[in-house]
Amino acid sequence: MAEQTYYFNARGDVVWTDPDNIVDNNLTTWGYATANGDPQVLTGNTCPADDLGTITKVELRLFGKGDGDDKIVITPVFTGGDGDPHEVVPVVDPGDWTDYVDITGDTNHPDWSLWSHIQDLDCKLTPAKTGKANTVYCSKVEIRVTYTWVPPVAEIDIGAEPIDRISATAAFTTFVDKNNPANASGILHSIKIWAATNITGLRVGTFYLTNGNTLKCRDSELVGDVEAGFHTLSELSIAVVEGDFIGSYFTAGGIEYV
Repeated sequence: MAEQTYYFNARGDVVWTDPDNIVDNNLTTWGYATANGDPQVLTGNTCPADDLGTITKVELRLFGKGDGDDKIVITPVFTGGDGDPHEVVPVVDPGDWTDYVDITGDTNHPDWSLWSHIQDLDCKLTPAKTGKANTVYCSKVEIRVTYTWVPPVAEIDIGAEPIDRISATAAFTTFVDKNNPANASGILHSIKIWAATNITGLRVGTFYLTNGNTLKCRDSELVGDVEAGFHTLSELSIAVVEGDFIGSYFTAGGIEYV
């Protein structure tokens, strides 16, 4: 297993005092709070969403300090909603890292199939006082991702061979080719198509089964207009997981498929 760490580098509205000090990557500056229960939201992190492999665990920790009794509650914020609250206990002055808390299986967690799930991760920091109204401090919040490195394949095989066929898909319909699922995981940087006629507003995506025959889009990219004939479309970035299907949608034209 390999590990990669990132940190939160942006914040939401000001709730704590000096919250910019929490996202400046400096362990000697502090954001702090004295009012019980007021959360400071951190809204961005340093993950560039590069696909490093299969994500197996996601954890958070913070560099903080208090009087030894007070706590800070870390709550991850996913695209689908808030995760579970996790209490950590900052040490006394001058401060130190808390233990990591595991958020992999939290409420509303994504399936972690994409590294953009890490990039899209936000969090809330909430002071939790214990009797005395002391101040809690935080200078940095870190994300640790454990993953299994997957060697890249020379070419990901997904979908039907792009040749001149007798039929074409219809416009204003999402067509998913389930005959040839992806043979590997990674990023689709180029695709090959045979356009039966000029295509307008082409969007290409990857899809996976959630249950039974229900399909969900994993990732997609707007390609735009494509002239009739065979084309290799490059400079794309569409995430794909082994077993996914490829699909398309457009507003005019057709793609050869039968």
